[in-house]
Amino acid sequence: MGQRESDCPPSQRCRALGPAPYSQDQSEDSGLGGGIRSRTRIRGVAALLTAVVCACVSAGGGPAGQGVGSLAHAAAGEAGDSLRAVFPAGTTFPVRFLETMTSGKVAVGSPVMVQTMAGLVDDSCVVIRPYSQAWGRVVTSVGGRRFGRGGRLGLRFDSLEVEPGRIVAMDGVLDTLEYTRPGAITSEGGVRAPHARIRGRAATVGVTAAAGVGVAPVAALAGWQVIRRGKSVRILSGQVGVLRLNSALPLVTDDCRPPRTSVGLLTLADLPPIPQRTSNPDGSKPGDPVNLVFLGEGDALQEAFRRAGWEETRRPSALSLARGVSAALAARPAPGAPMSNQYVHGRKQDLGYMVAGPNARIRHHLRIWALPSDDSSWVAAATKDVGLTVNPVKGRATHRIDPRVDEERDYVVRTLESTDCADLVSYVPVLQDTLLHNVSGQRIVTDGRAAVVRVGGCPGEEPAAEGDSGARPD
Repeated sequence: MGQRESDCPPSQRCRALGPAPYSQDQSEDSGLGGGIRSRTRIRGVAALLTAVVCACVSAGGGPAGQGVGSLAHAAAGEAGDSLRAVFPAGTTFPVRFLETMTSGKVAVGSPVMVQTMAGLVDDSCVVIRPYSQAWGRVVTSVGGRRFGRGGRLGLRFDSLEVEPGRIVAMDGVLDTLEYTRPGAITSEGGVRAPHARIRGRAATVGVTAAAGVGVAPVAALAGWQVIRRGKSVRILSGQVGVLRLNSALPLVTDDCRPPRTSVGLLTLADLPPIPQRTSNPDGSKPGDPVNLVFLGEGDALQEAFRRAGWEETRRPSALSLARGVSAALAARPAPGAPMSNQYVHGRKQDLGYMVAGPNARIRHHLRIWALPSDDSSWVAAATKDVGLTVNPVKGRATHRIDPRVDEERDYVVRTLESTDCADLVSYVPVLQDTLLHNVSGQRIVTDGRAAVVRVGGCPGEEPAAEGDSGARPD
């Protein structure tokens, strides 16, 4: 069974059973093993999807003091039967939510379904493959309350798909959740919305009073600001989190599938010419690094993104810009909001996709260009917006991006793979420089690689309609 380094006796050390997903040695089936018990709060989407599975080995390199998983595996091998794996309480694994829910609106007892974003590995066997499903129920649902008190949302997960058609019981709760502030998740896995700050509400009243508005309107506004409801908890479709097992999860499987330990590097000679970076219209200023290459027809590419829950961005117009501004002012999500143009070979992007965040300032997104040399090859630049930057001199606002663009690249790959419409083929080195600045001067950190993804061959059945995604199979 996988263990942490600190769990190993002094005479033993930790041996990696599989690399962290999307490390230099890429692993398709590398997952989270039984020894990952840390409650450390995890930063970034890539961190949510990353772990290293270890086992204790003797100083000489051989197995030492085999754990429960190892003994069960050995016995199974001698008998030629099954593998028995036990994942202890505290094991964590990343998941992605497939539907939006809001505290106070979703009823207690409503079903919840999530999708695992990494496999569970025990003793060098992938016991549960990535992109399996887990189910649970809403156990607490309280909307925002008067006097600015935030809402609460509690989820409990009780079922996990081991293989198609086979469901086992589990006891799991949320451990971390993308977009949430530190301390927002309780030890029982509940999510709490922050209480409204009196200072912020008082500022609104102060500005109104300074504008010379009468006493009565100011008093009414002050009273409303004090008693109005706080925020509810909202979990968005596509949001990434981590589940933690409350109790041990024993599993028996007949299929010991070893992790694929690496994905080889292609060379530029194996692909059409790939631009290194985007640019401004005249090409004088370099922009974001190209970090994705798609191989496949345009219809297959768009279908893969549609099934993965990405929304195509709208073209800039007075109406779409007005919607984006209103969403930013109201701190609401802005699905389909337009993005600024970037250029490859003097052409602006052919396609743009996004997954909306909790407000208009935050979103996953990418721009895609068709390569003129090959009608079935595409390149893309993926970044994550995490805020707004305002230039008072030019009177212009632009999104601030997370400088760790490789994490966004990996998020795109994982979401596409989860649909069975795409497969990671390889990585290709594109850039030698790893510290960059884009058109607006924002810092970028990258490993200089682009992920090569083949799209096509989506399963024939349509994905579940919205509202039906929480149903368990019979």
